[in-house]
Amino acid sequence: MREPKATLGAAPARQRGQSSIEYTLVLVLVMLVLIEGGPNSPIAEVVKALKDYFGAYSWAISFSNLLNFL
Repeated sequence: MREPKATLGAAPARQRGQSSIEYTLVLVLVMLVLIEGGPNSPIAEVVKALKDYFGAYSWAISFSNLLNFL
């Protein structure tokens, strides 16, 4: 007959599942901190920078079309 193995704590598979839950919760909290913060939040600043860049880029493209006719 086999003797049952003595285990300390949870099985490794359950421990891996728990750590993925913990990492997910930490990631969600970090994202909330980045998103919240009003108009000066890091995410809002990135979005504003992309909008400014796209506005300058689209102006440059439209201006370059005018140079072809000169």
